Amino acid sequence: MSDGAGLPPRSAQDIEAATGAVGVQPTSERTGSQLFRPRALAQIDVAAELDNQLPLVPRRSWLLLLGAGAIVIAFLAWCAFTPSVEYIEAQGRVLAPPGLLQVASESLGTVQEILVPPGASVIPNSPVATLTTARGRATARSVDAGIVWQIAVEPGDPIAVGQRLATLLPPESRNYATLAVPEPEAVDVRVGMSAVGADSHPLGAVTAIQSPVLQERAREQSALEIVSESQPNVVLVTVRLDSPMRPGTLLQARIVTSASTVLRRILGS
Repeated sequence: MSDGAGLPPRSAQDIEAATGAVGVQPTSERTGSQLFRPRALAQIDVAAELDNQLPLVPRRSWLLLLGAGAIVIAFLAWCAFTPSVEYIEAQGRVLAPPGLLQVASESLGTVQEILVPPGASVIPNSPVATLTTARGRATARSVDAGIVWQIAVEPGDPIAVGQRLATLLPPESRNYATLAVPEPEAVDVRVGMSAVGADSHPLGAVTAIQSPVLQERAREQSALEIVSESQPNVVLVTVRLDSPMRPGTLLQARIVTSASTVLRRILGS
């Protein structure tokens, strides 16, 4: 076997071809690649290459997209924090159950003197008025305890048996309101629902719901002018007031049947 004497010298290309055939990379080439890579990367303009690869978006389009995104975010925030309230309108009065109480005459005669002024508190058997009858002088007395709200007669007026002399408010009226709700709408009212005033300030919570009654009977119980020709029946709803109010005061109120936010209502639908 020859030791290679007399053979022509091998060139670098021959050596590279031979080593490549057997899968061996020359040390000089590996070193060259390691040196070349950083230089090559340093010469690449990344921003320019990205501009070449990606379509350009005009500045105006970006501004429009940003503006649209801001509008969407603002709308969602508004929906998330804006309340959406459903309620039933109702007329009412600062009045505790069972409603207005009457002091009636038990005698036929003439009113001689009124013994209690409006706003006075009476207890059962308190004298309210004196009467002149065929048998002499008589005293009309209260059957119930309460607060004198209205005096229905004046001295000198003729009076019949059973005729109203005065109207009383129940003693706890300063802490309650009685609201009249049309019967069809009252089906949505529940105990515990909130009641607010016409200006949306809180009034209290519903504590009782009566059975439907005719408007005439409701007026007798609450002295409310309830007028609805198409719906003769109403439901009287009792509200426990958060703060005491003047007994007998007329109220325009709303019973809140549903309270949420605009966003929840949209998602719920």
